[in-house]
Parts: sequence; structure tokens; C-alpha cells
Amino acid sequence: MERDEIDERLDRLMSATHDVGAAADFTSRVMTTVEREPTGGIWGDLPRAAKIAVPIAAACAAASVVWALFAFRAVDDASLATQVAPEQSVVSSLYGSEAE
Repeated sequence: MERDEIDERLDRLMSATHDVGAAADFTSRVMTTVEREPTGGIWGDLPRAAKIAVPIAAACAAASVVWALFAFRAVDDASLATQVAPEQSVVSSLYGSEAE
């Protein structure tokens, strides 16, 4: 659309809606509704905060599970190393005698 066409359409819209106004009690209804709204507090802000906190907590929980699995594997490998007979090296116990 060209600028002149847009201006014409806006002028027609403005002239067609010139006599349209708000209802007589519109302002009072809006103000009454605003006054009835809760002022906030912790319970009013909780759903909004949960939209941010829950995904972050889920990501932290997943990272903790992954970390725990790696830590368990490291402890398991360390306990295997301590169970090796004194005459064997850790490398030979893990990969066989040809690794030395």
C-alpha cells in the first residue's frame, strides 16, 4: 500500500468512528476492577516466578544426575584399581597383560 492510500483509509476510519465513545460508566468500571485486583505479594508472583524457576531447577537436577553417574563410574574405577593384586599394574588389570 502506498502512503496516500493508507492516509485515505485512516481518514475514512476516523470520520466513521468520530461519534463512537466509551460508555458513560466505563471509567468507573475500570477503576473498580483495578481496585479489586490483588496487590501482589508472594502468592501473586509465584506463578510467574515458577515459569522461570522450574525449568532452571529441572536443568540443575539433570546436570546433577549426569554428574552423579560420572562420579559413580570414577569411584567404581578407583575401587577396581585398589583390588588389583600387588604384582599386577592397574593398566594390565584393566586391559590385559599385553597393554604393558
